Amino acid sequence: MKAKYYVIVGTIVVALIGGILLVRSGISPSASPSATVKAFYKALNKGDISRAENYLSFATNLRSITSILSGGYDTISLLESLTGKIQEVKILREYSWEFFGQKGMAVQARVILKPKVQEQAKIEAQKQLGKGLSRLEFDKILFIGNFPEKQEWVLVKEGGKWKIADFGRFS
Repeated sequence: MKAKYYVIVGTIVVALIGGILLVRSGISPSASPSATVKAFYKALNKGDISRAENYLSFATNLRSITSILSGGYDTISLLESLTGKIQEVKILREYSWEFFGQKGMAVQARVILKPKVQEQAKIEAQKQLGKGLSRLEFDKILFIGNFPEKQEWVLVKEGGKWKIADFGRFS
């Protein structure tokens, strides 16, 4: 009888610890696509790039690696310039899509930067033009200055979790 009690109590403790770890990770396995996009931006805003990369699909990470190997730089290098600059992420719409048998979800969101961030980035880009700044550093400044407020994210399920596969602007 005691052994059965310990098994039940042990199972409950393990389940509670697992639940706490999932909550602390910022996203649960069954989180919505919208929650994934918000968690991605939350991680970027905090400067937690490795956590942000966990929300990207394998294909998206592979494209980043390919870009680095071909002499470019990965998308995350640009996105990390958003650290501390995001004021709010508003989800506008979430809908399903299918393309050649592949199913997924899309999320339209407004990513609002803190006041004057874009203006300051445009002024900084003008100041740094021709001053020997690395291409990546200059592109980061331009990226912030021209950051699209309205974005559309394409998500796919990988390992039971929604992952960001691609993104772009919409009007």
